[in-house]
Amino acid sequence: MNPEEIVHACLGELYRYRLAVVDQRERILLATEEVQAERQQIDADEYKLLFAPSMSREAFQEQLEAIHHRDIPLLWRLKTEGEFLLTAVYGIYTMAKAIRRASERDLNACVHRAIGDFETAAPDADLLRHLHVHSDSYIRGEGLDADRLPDPTETGAVAMSEDGPVYWIGGKLFVLFESADAADELAEVVGICIEPR
Repeated sequence: MNPEEIVHACLGELYRYRLAVVDQRERILLATEEVQAERQQIDADEYKLLFAPSMSREAFQEQLEAIHHRDIPLLWRLKTEGEFLLTAVYGIYTMAKAIRRASERDLNACVHRAIGDFETAAPDADLLRHLHVHSDSYIRGEGLDADRLPDPTETGAVAMSEDGPVYWIGGKLFVLFESADAADELAEVVGICIEPR
């Protein structure tokens, strides 16, 4: 393939990942709503348990634990949706870098600026490769970038913050929607860089 063909093939992949980001955003919103609704129900059920008929301490503790952990499958789903979103974010990023490598002069400079803006908005985005690539090595703390991860043996986790759902990987925090917005902007700008050519 010549450089122009490479650029257009990578642009097609970049747009495919961009569609995945859009789809995953909706799935994460739904999964987040389900977690929040279940958490409210859990709080209500835990409160009701306080006024339940007398029971042994062990029985009370068992019921409380069962109620408290009822949202775990929903949290797992949210974590999975978050991982898929960040994988699509990383896909946009890698395709933009591939376009930069295959391009010259004005196109190269334009894509280079767009990637720089993305890296400022989504610091450490290159670490997202570890969501699915050699994750077994990173869990053992043996990956290529293990020294950049505060806790490379820490498995990924999802949580809620004021900014929406967040994902931790190896001690690094990614705000899901901020990462998605930055990747969407990168995809749009790279497309604009290529359009006139």
